[in-house]
Amino acid sequence: MAASADLMRAVRFHEYGDPSVLRVDDVLRPRPGAGEVLVEVRAAGVNPIDWKLRSGHLQAFMPVELPHIPGIDLAGTVSELGPGVTGLILGDDVFGRGQGAYAEYATVPAQSMARKPEVLSFVQAATLPVGGVTDRSWSVLRKGGILVSAVGVPQPERAEQHGVRASGVQAGPDIRPILAQLAALVVDGNLKPLVGQRFPLAEVEAAHRASETGHGRGRIVLEVSD
Repeated sequence: MAASADLMRAVRFHEYGDPSVLRVDDVLRPRPGAGEVLVEVRAAGVNPIDWKLRSGHLQAFMPVELPHIPGIDLAGTVSELGPGVTGLILGDDVFGRGQGAYAEYATVPAQSMARKPEVLSFVQAATLPVGGVTDRSWSVLRKGGILVSAVGVPQPERAEQHGVRASGVQAGPDIRPILAQLAALVVDGNLKPLVGQRFPLAEVEAAHRASETGHGRGRIVLEVSD
C-alpha cells in the first residue's frame, strides 16, 4: 500500500456519462518526466472541453484512458523539476495548460507554463490559458484596447472599425511565450481575467453542471487548495 505522502486527491471519471460520474479519489501522486514540472495545483479552470470529454461526445476522435483526470487550465506552484527543465525553478508560482488539472498535483510540460504575475490570484490565472478567447470579443473591448486571438489573426479592418489593436497567436507545444504575453497584458492593465463561479474540488459535479448550462459571464474555477 502506498504511503499517505505519496497520495493525492484527484477528480476522475471511470466511465463516460453525466456529471454524476465524477468522483474524488485518492491516487498516486505523479512524478515529472524529462522536460516536465510537478505543479501543486491551487486552481483549475473548468472549460467546455472538460465535460465534452467526460460525456463521451468526443470519444470517437479524442478517446481517453479510463479512469481519467480531466482539466487543462491550471495555476499553482512548482514543487518538483524533471530532468532538463529550464526557465523555471522550485517554488515558482505558475499558470498554464496541461492535463489532469483537477487534482492536488499535476505533471505539466515546462514549456506549457509561465510565471504567474503577482497581481494575479491563482484563481484568476487559472482562467487565462484557454479562456482568453471570447464569442463577443469586439464588442466588449473599449477604444484603444487589444484583442489577442488564439484561433487565428483577427481582421485588421474590423480592428480599425472598433478602434482597437489586434494580433493572433497559434498555440503549439511551446506556449510559454504566449502565456508570458498574456501575463504582460495583465500587468499593464490591458487584460483583466473575469472569474465567474468558484467551486471546491469536492463540488466538481456542480461545477460541470454549471458549465453545461452556459453559466453566464466569467470563467468557472475549481479551488483546489489555498
